Amino acid sequence: MKRSLRCWLVLLVVAVHPAAADPVADGIEACKRKEYDKGFTLLEPLAQSGSARAQLWVGQMYYYGQGVKEDDEAAFTWFSRAAAQGNAEAQLQLANMYTYRRGLPASEDDPDVKAARWYFAAARQGHPEAQYSLALMFAVGKGVQQNDAEARRWMRRAATHGHPDAKAFLAAYTTKKK
Repeated sequence: MKRSLRCWLVLLVVAVHPAAADPVADGIEACKRKEYDKGFTLLEPLAQSGSARAQLWVGQMYYYGQGVKEDDEAAFTWFSRAAAQGNAEAQLQLANMYTYRRGLPASEDDPDVKAARWYFAAARQGHPEAQYSLALMFAVGKGVQQNDAEARRWMRRAATHGHPDAKAFLAAYTTKKK
């Protein structure tokens, strides 16, 4: 009887007090609904307090000018914070900022090397776009020493993870070799 009563009490508590909502997810959902002002209001304090997911989204909002004025320097800052915490998408976005020279500090001396490092960090986590971009860098020797074998290795990884351009590249490369 006591066990049955405990079960009912647990069910009652769960029904009355549902699990706490994920505030970052709430902000992301607002952005997906194109409610950027609301999304920014929810995400910015979470980004300030260290949430890598929130930092990534705030960076994207600044990059695209969604709910805030477009600001590459602010996007770079937020992507940098999230990337430093190991967020693969932020690492990719930061690498892209270096590659396209957007929002970089004036003191930046070798953006291609930094881009390659961030692509590598995201690629090692299995991010297909980063793997593809890293393959291209190895293919042309931008930010890294040119290396066809490394380019093909990363291109194969990107293709294995479903990257359509990597698949097309490998198909063309294989056909060309025959």
